[in-house]
Amino acid sequence: MAMGGVSLLAIGTILGHKTASMTKRYSHLSPGHLQGAVAVNNRAINQTSGLLAQFSGTVDQNDPSANTMGHVTA
Repeated sequence: MAMGGVSLLAIGTILGHKTASMTKRYSHLSPGHLQGAVAVNNRAINQTSGLLAQFSGTVDQNDPSANTMGHVTA
């Protein structure tokens, strides 16, 4: 189930495990599945880095009216 995308929390609940450690004890993930998880993480990091690079330098940090937190100012 875990390699099919089901969370360990959901698996533990379905199987009636009382603790997360019990679920982790019986969840044997293949090396390929773990490599896939690392690849997903790397893609997310690369996308975030790309967005940061795209927007860096576009806001004057000394401008008090600059809105860097995504909040609308009046």
